[in-house]
Amino acid sequence: MHPSSNDNWFDGMDTAALADGFSASFMDKVRLVKSAVDSGLKSMYVASAQIPHTAPSSFLSTLTLVTAAEAARLIQAAPTKTSPLDTLPISLLKQCTAELSSVVAHLANRSFTVGCFPTLMKVGLVTPLLKHPGLDTSEYKNFRPITNLTTV
Repeated sequence: MHPSSNDNWFDGMDTAALADGFSASFMDKVRLVKSAVDSGLKSMYVASAQIPHTAPSSFLSTLTLVTAAEAARLIQAAPTKTSPLDTLPISLLKQCTAELSSVVAHLANRSFTVGCFPTLMKVGLVTPLLKHPGLDTSEYKNFRPITNLTTV
């Protein structure tokens, strides 16, 4: 749970209850952030009501399409660690960059064009990480959620 920690502080604990506790704690953090963002946006909206509205200078639909060469460069620059959610290990992805970069570029471009990203690639594996060695492991607030996504 922490790179410098070798002990399994969670041994013997009810893992289902522990997972539920982490889930509730992390969801509370998300709710607090969402509430803060909502409040900030509402106050900006009230303040901006006094300012004349101008059209935005760009839209999401103006994203530049990705080339196979750019995808290949990003694949090669990716860290060699593989996420447990990856169907294809990053080492194999890097070995087959020439063959797969056009597929990755097409996936990105299709997502930009359609405005939708494949649901399976939106799944993340959340791992609780102790913020500092020696903190009380019975307090969920002493952990931060680390999310692993698929490499692609």
